[in-house]
Order: sequence, then C-alpha cells, then structure tokens
Amino acid sequence: MIFRSYEDAAEHVGSVNLKGQPFDLAISDDCTFAGQPDLIGAGMALVLDVVLSRGYEPDGVTQRNGHRQYKYRLSA
Repeated sequence: MIFRSYEDAAEHVGSVNLKGQPFDLAISDDCTFAGQPDLIGAGMALVLDVVLSRGYEPDGVTQRNGHRQYKYRLSA
C-alpha cells in the first residue's frame, strides 16, 4: 500500500500490530498533509513521531518510481 496522506500513514503505523518485526512504509512523492502539499516536512515528522513512540527507528529509505520506501527496525 502506498500512502497518499501523512495522516493515513501515521494512523496505520499507530494501529498495526508490529510484533517487534521490521517494517516498510511506502509514501507517495505527492503525499499531502492536512489536504495540502507538504513543503516543509511536517507530515513526515508526524509519521516519525508515531514510529518512535512505537519503539522503532529509521533504517533507510529507497526512492522508487512515484514513492519512497522507508524502512524501520526495532530500536536497540
């Protein structure tokens, strides 16, 4: 699933049962925050806040055709 709004991505991360396993999150290149283009990165900050609150940390990103694939792993 490729998320097209940062709010949807944050809600997904906050509600899914991660079971301590690494996970990926696909974010569209034209993802929106509050229904608008996110020119300052506030939406990704929201997503990262939820990721960190779940005990995970960033583990890389890959640019794909039309989206970025963010990787996360359990914090040590």
